[in-house]
Amino acid sequence: VLRRALPITLDLGNGDVRQVQSPASTVGQALEEAGVELHLADRISPDLNTAIAPGLKIEVEQSKLIHVDVDGRTLHTRTLRKSIGEVLTDLGVTLIGQDYTQPPLEAAVEANTSVKIVRVREEILIEQETIPFDTVTIADPAMELDTNVEQPGRSGVSQKRTMIRYENGVEVKRVADP
Repeated sequence: VLRRALPITLDLGNGDVRQVQSPASTVGQALEEAGVELHLADRISPDLNTAIAPGLKIEVEQSKLIHVDVDGRTLHTRTLRKSIGEVLTDLGVTLIGQDYTQPPLEAAVEANTSVKIVRVREEILIEQETIPFDTVTIADPAMELDTNVEQPGRSGVSQKRTMIRYENGVEVKRVADP
């Protein structure tokens, strides 16, 4: 079967526009012939199964690779999202309490971006120390001379509070109450 090559335009984004001649019968075949690497997250217009027609413009929005380190594992994904927060939402990764990300949630997604989720946990350590009681002699004018009355004493308790901050299970800060 002899097929005539038809002129088509490939727009791969970021100013990469190519004019090519292709004997392919579908958009998918034309992209394969042109050596365009495609991923599931890429957006292609028109659809890969669309028939080639003279002057057809094929637009490919290529996804970016992103790596997310969370809870001791690394997730590798491709995305068209613009911010780190949007990617984490798509992956179902939630931040709880004081958890944070590096780079921040508002940061733009670049190719090969690495995101680290830092899990923050704080705990309060309470240490108690017994304070022994002292014997105190107090003069009482209502009592006779050389008379003593003793009352049983009670030990006191001193409490010391310390806030400990952990990031990804590692202690990073310890602050004691004054």
